[in-house]
Amino acid sequence: MTYSFPCQSLSQMGNQEGLIDKEGNLTRSGLFFEAVKIAKEKQPKFLFAENVKALTQNKFKDDLKGMLELLDQIGYKTYWKVFNSKDFGIPHSRQRVYILSIRKDIDRGFEFPEPIPLIKKASDFYEMDVSDEYYLRERDMKYLSEFRLKKKYSSLNSDIIVCQTTKQGNLANPQNFVLDNKGYRIMTPGELLSLQGFKNDYGKLLLDNGITKEQIGYMSGNSITVSVLEAIFNKLIEIYPEHTQYIRSLSLFSGIGAYEEALKNISNLT
Repeated sequence: MTYSFPCQSLSQMGNQEGLIDKEGNLTRSGLFFEAVKIAKEKQPKFLFAENVKALTQNKFKDDLKGMLELLDQIGYKTYWKVFNSKDFGIPHSRQRVYILSIRKDIDRGFEFPEPIPLIKKASDFYEMDVSDEYYLRERDMKYLSEFRLKKKYSSLNSDIIVCQTTKQGNLANPQNFVLDNKGYRIMTPGELLSLQGFKNDYGKLLLDNGITKEQIGYMSGNSITVSVLEAIFNKLIEIYPEHTQYIRSLSLFSGIGAYEEALKNISNLT
């Protein structure tokens, strides 16, 4: 079962209330508990989630401890690790925690994959002949400031882009900029998706089906880097071949299909 929960109550860009607020109410990130209810009832062999790195930091240590204890109570041994997308072949600095829970009756341990050298640069993913609609207007130039670049809130022609957020598809307040022979621009849907490990063609496919560049940027910023998922799935298959020969996946959150894309890309599952 693949799942996740909204990061707004954990992220540095959110309110950082945790899974439960001061009044004892579930926050948006508290959707985790609903996923646990389903896992307890269905008892899949594996549970797999991803979320922001902040969940592992001192501020939320009690939240994470409580999550692990609850997963233990419903019959799972849980392993977790923080990875950066740039350590798995994608020039995108995106740190996320990956949480894998294995049902105790089949658990025999798990080791996460080792990072691989980064060979490609962000420019290897750039498109040619980009439409004028992606180029900054004069009023948009304020978002491309020396301050933002210095603080790494933004990037300009960087070899490794800064972390995509849900605003990446907008001319106003995106994170990553490109300077080419026509001027300053934001990244296209195909570039954004490919820097999350999807095929570049998916950007045009979505546009052709009426999805706007802003909506695609929002989806890409909410997604999971496919290459990291592939590496973890491959490791899971290596350690548990008898339990992964045939996979039926219940996806409660797929990061716009990132889990499914990763599984599709693994050759011995196609």
